[in-house]
Amino acid sequence: MEEKEVIPFSYRICTFSSSFNIENVVSNLKNSKECKISIQILNPALIVSKRHLAVAIHHTLQSFKVKRNVARDNSTEFLIRISGRRQISKALDLYGITHDSTNVLVLVFGGTEKENNESLSDFIQTMGLKELEKEKQKLPISSLEILTEFYDCSKNPDDLEKKALELMATIDVQ
Repeated sequence: MEEKEVIPFSYRICTFSSSFNIENVVSNLKNSKECKISIQILNPALIVSKRHLAVAIHHTLQSFKVKRNVARDNSTEFLIRISGRRQISKALDLYGITHDSTNVLVLVFGGTEKENNESLSDFIQTMGLKELEKEKQKLPISSLEILTEFYDCSKNPDDLEKKALELMATIDVQ
């Protein structure tokens, strides 16, 4: 990805609180699709870096710009892009949250930095999520062994990120 345009986005890694309700999340995400800001909640286990998120957002927005999008909305297209899978069900298998999920990553993009941060805070509060401490917000959250096995690469962090980005790029050639 050429680093010409910086696309603002915000994310937080959270845990569930006792007031968390997955049905509320689905309803809230559907409502967010009606505005310019996109919100995605996903399992962060296979995300290798902040750049991994940034490139997936870039590919998402580009796909709509050049009319090569697979999904009808930014949030679903993002899930497809970051997973490197054209089928939504396969993307959800990898990055979707379940009742067994421990951590979730809430991602907001499409607005200004301020709008994204405000939407992120509002969403976390509304959904009853609890942000992890600042030192636990760093990506990746999974061990190098898990990630290198999934991405089938060496344990070098640069190789890992490169492999994750290459997987996303395959969407356009499939």
